Amino acid sequence: MSLFLAVALGGGVAIAANKAMPGEMLYPFKISINERLESTFAKNSEARVRLHIKLMQARLDEATTLAAAGTLDTDIEAALTQNFTAHATAAAAEVANADAAGNQAQAAAMAATFHATLAQQAATLTDTSIKSTPEVQASLASVLAGVQQVLSTASAASAQAAAEAAGE
Repeated sequence: MSLFLAVALGGGVAIAANKAMPGEMLYPFKISINERLESTFAKNSEARVRLHIKLMQARLDEATTLAAAGTLDTDIEAALTQNFTAHATAAAAEVANADAAGNQAQAAAMAATFHATLAQQAATLTDTSIKSTPEVQASLASVLAGVQQVLSTASAASAQAAAEAAGE
């Protein structure tokens, strides 16, 4: 009975943590447990790239939500940007690994998806910022700069992967 209760409570915490925002008590559980568990089940490069893209989007959504609420402070902004960048770096590494393994077509497809998603995220974040108050714009400025920097790198990687795939 106690094992069942422990599993049920643990599952409830995991589910509740999925909706946690930075600064809330369950947020570290969301990042450290739930998201790492998800990555365990991403068994191939394409699945891992999709997961990293999903988690990058989650960090941007969190930043936008907190900025709109006026609660995006510099510490949370830095942590979100660091997490976003870590997922972007991991996604780029998956593309590079596929390319190095001789899977140029797969690498090009993953790089194109990564680039297109980043471009869409940057556009959405820019649009949100433009439509927001000056305070929200200021809060989102460095987040947007980080996204644009990653987008620039992803653009170059996507172009290189496409060229290599075309030369196969």
